[in-house]
Amino acid sequence: MITRNTRVALTTLTILIIAVAAYFLAQGFWLGTKNVPVEFTEARIDGAVIARNIVFLAHQSLAGLEQIGQFDEKKNYGAALKLVAQELERNGEARQEAVVLSSQLGTMATLLSAIEPSRARTLATEAVGYEVQLVNHLISYHETLNELFSLLKGKFEGRIHNSEHKVKKLIGEINKEIKIINKLNQKFDSSMEKFDKYFE
Repeated sequence: MITRNTRVALTTLTILIIAVAAYFLAQGFWLGTKNVPVEFTEARIDGAVIARNIVFLAHQSLAGLEQIGQFDEKKNYGAALKLVAQELERNGEARQEAVVLSSQLGTMATLLSAIEPSRARTLATEAVGYEVQLVNHLISYHETLNELFSLLKGKFEGRIHNSEHKVKKLIGEINKEIKIINKLNQKFDSSMEKFDKYFE
């Protein structure tokens, strides 16, 4: 038989448990623990800086490609060849940045399991997945761009002839990669915006 004192004690304990549970729920610690490893945030910030630099270099390369085309039309092959050499160097720099970005994504991927709540972890996993795909397309983009500049270099040096069809094809592939990269970047940003709402 439950005595009055026992009933009071149980009632008090129940109220205490409810109060503690309510406190933890309010703090996001109960069935919804909030946690983002510092290293994840640092890798994300560093990765964003690198990505911006890659985009900047890509825009410069596209502008350079347009300038090369203008020199080509004017048959100013000396100026075009000089600019091609600069763009090959810039493209090499951008490819190195893509490798560094890949390293930052690797760091983020190893820390995904520590993120709470689970829905935020799912969003972060999606975002990292999009960015990994983006890096793969960046590498493909830079390889194609490098092939294009090498082809143009051969053309301006007089070693390669009848290259117009190949140049057009490579430019088409480059534009296709740029569209895919932009789409993946938008998906990454969207997932991370939803992710951030869990920690506001």
